[in-house]
Amino acid sequence: MSPSFSYQIDPATGSLQSCLRALEDSAVYQEMPGSLQFVAELILDELASNTLKYGGPDCHEIIFTADFDGHELRVTLTDDAAPFNPWTDAPVIDDSRVEDLEDIEIGGRGIHMLLQATDTRHYERRDGKNVHILTRRAHRNQDALAA
Repeated sequence: MSPSFSYQIDPATGSLQSCLRALEDSAVYQEMPGSLQFVAELILDELASNTLKYGGPDCHEIIFTADFDGHELRVTLTDDAAPFNPWTDAPVIDDSRVEDLEDIEIGGRGIHMLLQATDTRHYERRDGKNVHILTRRAHRNQDALAA
């Protein structure tokens, strides 16, 4: 059975550090290649921090889970904040006009990075909660070459 990681982030404290430390100490993280460790940290940093910043006073629960089956990382972030689909509601960045990530104005930069770093992104509103599911293959470049 593949290892799994789950952590409930307390929106009242506004800190992701304890979740990040717990993730780094987890069996699932230890089994991931470094490139996927980076992606898991990026998802945590960008999606969870956006929820903490913009989720509003009604956000009382953020749950971060990560699974790795040896081939694919799957991260789920669930929160009870106001409905927000970052893949359709966030500002769109025109890749053709970006020479450097620093050229992108604040507002959409993190979502842009996640679009580049993940293979799939899914959002749904389920039982009054935002559910974000993101995946990334371990051997992304090799899979593309084989196709």
